Amino acid sequence: MPLLKTEKISESKIWGIWKLSEPMEEIFSMVHSESEDEGHLEIAHPNKKMEWAGTRVLTKELCREMNWGYPGISKDEFGKPYFNDWSLGISVSHKFPYVIVMLDKFQDVGIDIEPVNDKILKIGHKFMNEVEIKWAFSPLEITIVWAAKEALYKLHGRRKVLFKDQLFVEFLEGDERSGKLIGWIVDDGTMQYELVYQMDVDDMLIVYSI
Repeated sequence: MPLLKTEKISESKIWGIWKLSEPMEEIFSMVHSESEDEGHLEIAHPNKKMEWAGTRVLTKELCREMNWGYPGISKDEFGKPYFNDWSLGISVSHKFPYVIVMLDKFQDVGIDIEPVNDKILKIGHKFMNEVEIKWAFSPLEITIVWAAKEALYKLHGRRKVLFKDQLFVEFLEGDERSGKLIGWIVDDGTMQYELVYQMDVDDMLIVYSI
C-alpha cells in the first residue's frame, strides 16, 4: 500500500493520502466487507470502485496509527460518510489516483484535494462571489477558493448549498505553498471555520478544516 503521507495534526485529528497504484483486486482484498456498506455495488466505473475501496483501507490505516477502532463506514441520505458507531468525524476526497481521508475524534471535519491548472480560470465566476474575485486571480488562488468551499460543503453535509451565495472564503495569511483561510457557511444561521491550504505530494492542493 503506497501510503504517501500521514499528518497528525493533534491527538484527536489526522489525515492521510494514498496513491492508488495496486490492481483493483488487491485493493478490495484489504477491505473488511462485513463492516462496510455495499455502496460499491452501485458503482460502474472501475476508478470509482477503487476510490471507494481505497477510502476504507486508508481510513483503517489511519485508525491503526492513532490506536482507534475501525467499525466500517456508511453514508447518510445526503451522501456524507460516517463511522458505523459514530465514534469519529470523517471527511474524504479523491482525485484519481489519489485518495485522502481526514478523521477527528471530537468534531466534524472537511477536506478536499485538487490539481491546479488553467482550466479553472474559465469557471471561477460560477462559484466565487464579488469579494473573492477581488483577491483570487491565479489558477492556484481560484483553486484554493474552490477546494475550501468543497471542504465547507463536506462540513455542512447537506445538498442544495449554493457555492457562490452560501459559502464564503477569506484569505488570512500564507504564500504559494501553504496558508490559512476563514470560511463561512450561511444556512439557517452562520457557521465559521478556520481552514488550512497546502501544496503537497505531487503538487496537489489540499485544503482542510482545523
